[in-house]
Amino acid sequence: MKSNTILTTFILLLSTVCMACSAFVLKKDQQIFMGKNFDWTFGNGYLIKNIRGVQKQAFITYTGIPTKWISKYGSITFNQNGKEMPYGGMNEKGLTIEMLWLEFTNYGDSSGKNYLNELEWIQYQLDNFESINEVLENLNKLQIRPIKGKIHYILADSTGNSVVIDFINNKPIVTNKMAHECQAITNYPATISQLNYNKQIGKLKGTNSSHLHRYNVLQRELEAIQFKNIPITVEAVFESLENVKISKGKFKTYWSIAYDIKQKLIYFKTESCDKVKQMDIKLFNFEQEITACLINTKEKGSLNTKFKSYDVPANTDLLKISLLGLGLNLLEPVELSQHQFYFNSNQDNSYVRNYTTLVLLFKTIDSSLAYINFAIIASEENFLNQIPIAGGANGYNIDSNEYTWLLYGVQKGPYCVAVVQDKNRNRKIDLNEMGVAIEKYAFSKNCRLGDGKYPKFMDCSVPCATEKTEFELILSY
Repeated sequence: MKSNTILTTFILLLSTVCMACSAFVLKKDQQIFMGKNFDWTFGNGYLIKNIRGVQKQAFITYTGIPTKWISKYGSITFNQNGKEMPYGGMNEKGLTIEMLWLEFTNYGDSSGKNYLNELEWIQYQLDNFESINEVLENLNKLQIRPIKGKIHYILADSTGNSVVIDFINNKPIVTNKMAHECQAITNYPATISQLNYNKQIGKLKGTNSSHLHRYNVLQRELEAIQFKNIPITVEAVFESLENVKISKGKFKTYWSIAYDIKQKLIYFKTESCDKVKQMDIKLFNFEQEITACLINTKEKGSLNTKFKSYDVPANTDLLKISLLGLGLNLLEPVELSQHQFYFNSNQDNSYVRNYTTLVLLFKTIDSSLAYINFAIIASEENFLNQIPIAGGANGYNIDSNEYTWLLYGVQKGPYCVAVVQDKNRNRKIDLNEMGVAIEKYAFSKNCRLGDGKYPKFMDCSVPCATEKTEFELILSY
């Protein structure tokens, strides 16, 4: 009897839904640079000048209390998802933050804490703090409740302190580096990346499509630069970014950014215009109006005088592109844009009405989970054709008998989950000649194979209509 190929194509679709990116902090002789490659499916965006003295509130996405604050410092940020939700930037005190995708992210769910979303978190730090120490002192006072992204952060300040913050197993994991220690990060937790690098001997093998390979390349270059008896230059930062650039494919490098933190200068170039542009934070007036400049400007040299008034219509047009790219097509761009200027969202908004968080708890009772493949499916047709939802398929090696995985910003509706303990990693449930599973597996609602056939979608699907839906899947033969 032929094997039943439950997960044959599920994992193959994963690469179309997860973000890459590479970043590092380079420190030498009182010089401090942060470099970042932004790898994604499109490069539209604005540089935004965020001003002081603005009373703000987080966008309402869940029950609970959205965070409120008044911006203390001005900043320049790289924005693709509208004002207040930057991917990174620098404030007038030199605090610099960038984010990267991290599939293992679990922000936790601490009731009683005020919340904000994963990109508002960046703006909040830039608005309120001037040092890493201040960020860390306040790290546990707020809860991240994301709209969509599973990300981690790299930060540096003008003292030379830098840090990577991963959110793993319901809590922040901080990897701190002092003023003389460089730091790199791609798309694995900092500890895993470093452990892998420590095993590398001789020539590095791999391509830039590998998160760990890009980390290894960067870490080796950082160590080499530190031993050279020459000052760091912006050109050296861009050269390092070029060495981990993704040049082709749907996911590629759209922005390369170099922050000179001591001098409070920002340099960048884009996929559409390779001319280096720069901004001097010290020359901006952060008391007056919010202004912006297109990231894909054809200008070169200083952009300080190129910033123009930024308003709701321009912000809305940007959101129309980015929300579709994130799969948030039911989040109304005008509504979010209005909030980002007037901070007026309410509990009955388009995100609350249409999106949920899925929490998958995988268990096995007699051994470790080992290597599992899983997929989340949204309809009978997709179930029969083995098509998961965007971001809803993955495979992990897990050395415990329990593991929790989350997917944020999922459209509300019925979903089925399938998982297999995939010993030979062939992405399917293997059966013997009698049609009996010889690998542990599970379907949602405890459904089982019958004569080697799938259960029906309607029998194993769960109606996900609240802000969070939990699935418990116990793998067995």
